[in-house]
Amino acid sequence: KLWPKTQAGPQQHSSTAIGLMGHGFGKKTKESVPDADSAKVANELLDKAKNRGFDDKVWEEIFMRLREVPAAIVRPKPRRFSLLHQAVYWGKCAAAETLLNEFGADLEETSDDKHASDAPGIADWRGHKDLAVRLRARLLPSPYARVQEDDAQGVKGREGSVRAWLGLRRVGEEMRWTLFAPALQAQIEDARGQGLSSMWLEAGMLNFEAMEEVAEDGTPNPIAYAQVLWEWDEGTGGKALPEWRPYPRDVQWQLEAALCAADASATVKVAVPGGVRTYEVDLVGLRQVAPQAFHFRRVRRCGAMLRDRFPASVRDVASGQWLDLASVPDYWQPVGDASLAAARRFDLPRDSPVFESICSWMNMTIKSGHNKAFGRVVGSGMATRGMEVVRVEVVHQPVLWRRYCSYKGKLKVQAETIRDHESTAYLRENPMAMPVCDWLDQDVCEAYFWHGSGKTKDGSVDVIETIVSMGHQQSDDNATMEVSDGLASRFAQPTSMFGAGVYLADLSSKANLYVPCPVCHQGAYFRDACTCSKAVVDAAEPYRMLLCRAVMGRVHVDRNYEEARYKGDFNPAKQLGVDSVMGEVDSSKLRFREYIVYNDSASYPEFIVHYRRRDKKL
Repeated sequence: KLWPKTQAGPQQHSSTAIGLMGHGFGKKTKESVPDADSAKVANELLDKAKNRGFDDKVWEEIFMRLREVPAAIVRPKPRRFSLLHQAVYWGKCAAAETLLNEFGADLEETSDDKHASDAPGIADWRGHKDLAVRLRARLLPSPYARVQEDDAQGVKGREGSVRAWLGLRRVGEEMRWTLFAPALQAQIEDARGQGLSSMWLEAGMLNFEAMEEVAEDGTPNPIAYAQVLWEWDEGTGGKALPEWRPYPRDVQWQLEAALCAADASATVKVAVPGGVRTYEVDLVGLRQVAPQAFHFRRVRRCGAMLRDRFPASVRDVASGQWLDLASVPDYWQPVGDASLAAARRFDLPRDSPVFESICSWMNMTIKSGHNKAFGRVVGSGMATRGMEVVRVEVVHQPVLWRRYCSYKGKLKVQAETIRDHESTAYLRENPMAMPVCDWLDQDVCEAYFWHGSGKTKDGSVDVIETIVSMGHQQSDDNATMEVSDGLASRFAQPTSMFGAGVYLADLSSKANLYVPCPVCHQGAYFRDACTCSKAVVDAAEPYRMLLCRAVMGRVHVDRNYEEARYKGDFNPAKQLGVDSVMGEVDSSKLRFREYIVYNDSASYPEFIVHYRRRDKKL
């Protein structure tokens, strides 16, 4: 193990993160009382430091004695200052580093006087500004959570795992724990593979025994490493079990650095037969996408546990803007930290304004003229003219919500482009059937849409449950709801009218055509007719439909349909230079509008609406 070599005794503290040892990271030592012998030595050393601490030789004498009596590092009563306080008083950076690194001095210990200053405060008071900055930097948390020394999260020794090296470095006016660049990571690993105890840098050196980066002027800063493993799924997806393969080590270092920097994504290059391929890895949704493709591959990360696994905001790499992932609507029940809360659902009160709005929206977006074979009222056989809402569930799924907020935030950066896009003016003059909602973001063309679904034909998979669990994912065909990792998919197949995407409706009556009978699971598009009696259906659970938020961004309004634009193994929106597609009504091809998004993070299934069909308007 590459821990610093120390000879300190039982009073030394050991602050740990996975592979991150011996540099404290600001962890406070346990309070202890020295015995009489060690207290006597401590007083002698404190007198030396107080009276002659300006002399480097005196500090060498102090360190030699501390190696003999390590418990003397503890300040005895009634002394007001510790050895560390004396070192920073005299501006002795190297002495302070030795006290911290080798002897476990407590950086947060305060002086026993009216000022109650810690070591950085004393350095400030004495005018040693650089030393104060360096000491405060030690109190900065590393990107990794503290765990037991031998806890490698199951990746140590696994094929493909890497050590990600990081150091405390100056970034602008601040000191921060920063992961080294992939090229330096590779040099470090090569040096360690050769058994070297140190290596030279362009400016300074790395000392692996002391776990320090030493600048040209001799100033040391701590370094550390974490064991991690980044993998991608080489399998076919769908119902197939994942086939995890490790990324090349340079890509793993790049992904780990981006994740620790709270980047929303990372663009990586991977060598493949015949050349190099570029991928974008979504670090919020953990999936890999190739340019112009709609397929994604799952990505997973194992190893050192991050201190903040679900940051409240992430950085959009393209713009540098920070994207809010934690804010939730005020009508959701309080959940504390929304990004950390567990997935949950709750019913909207029937007397709430939002419940009343959903009832109104559901009935005001019923139109006539749909396919007469589906969505009928059992018993009368008539078309559905009213929908009686009996229950509305709010879905709080943090994983889906973070993905949606990240996608929405990236489009928000392009708000001016979206406002100037021709589709924005077109939709203003030819609005959607769903009314504009004042809590949605019009700058990114955010709106509510209906999505009809239910259980599969045999009743074995509840697609609504799986959609609200992990969202829409690609499917092998338009009629079958595939299950991947236990999750249903609802992406249409590439041969569908507008290609592979999530199809949404601004008419509840259109979505109603895709909602099967809750008893026999028939009576919807791609199903047989429902033959259940009215009494049986009335006694069963109600029909269900999703009300989803969706961010449309720049919309391609298709008023002149051409099949070649959409059908194929590609992302039509990317090909068209937009974010989504709206199929406009065409008497020969489309009786009602279709809305399609081609990224499963572009929609969020916020409500499950339970309703009963009525043959009269409500």
